[in-house]
Amino acid sequence: MKKIISLLILNIFAIFVLFYLLDLFSILNLYSAYRRYIQKEQGSRVAISIKELDLLEQEKHKKLIESFQKREEKIVADQTDLQKQQKKLEQRYLDLELERKKLQNEISQFQKKKLEENQYQKKIDDIARTFSSMEPEKVVARVEKISDNRMVIDIFSAMNRIAVLNGKKSIVPFLYSIMKEEKSATLLELSALPNYSQDEN
Repeated sequence: MKKIISLLILNIFAIFVLFYLLDLFSILNLYSAYRRYIQKEQGSRVAISIKELDLLEQEKHKKLIESFQKREEKIVADQTDLQKQQKKLEQRYLDLELERKKLQNEISQFQKKKLEENQYQKKIDDIARTFSSMEPEKVVARVEKISDNRMVIDIFSAMNRIAVLNGKKSIVPFLYSIMKEEKSATLLELSALPNYSQDEN
């Protein structure tokens, strides 16, 4: 047993001496070999780290692109919604503009009609005042020449009103009695109709 131990120690010592001699004569430089080994290991680790960094950068880049794509899709969707809202607003504006023009036209027509009615009534009142100051026979002669029976009835209604305002008795009943029977009958029949006279409206 002691011999084995001694031989083992002697072999280890011989190995150390051998390495020392090899290193001494630059045949084998253990320190340089160790440094090359360490550098190789570090280089491998650096290469692995760089690769991992590249993968991380690629993943970050991928996520960034996906984020931009989602934002772009949202922007496009928002623009589409805005365009739809704009079209609705434009259509609403057109509808309101059409309603405004329609209402404006109705107001214009009403004002025109009112003006015509006022002008017509002024004309009727002027004729009624003239007839009221004329001799009945002359009034009848003028009335029988008027083909518009409604105008005659309106004139007679105005004459009645003027007589009441002046506290006088109207000559209209007398005019009916002296004019031609056919004309008188037609006027009395029409005047009995509801809302026939413009003056009554």
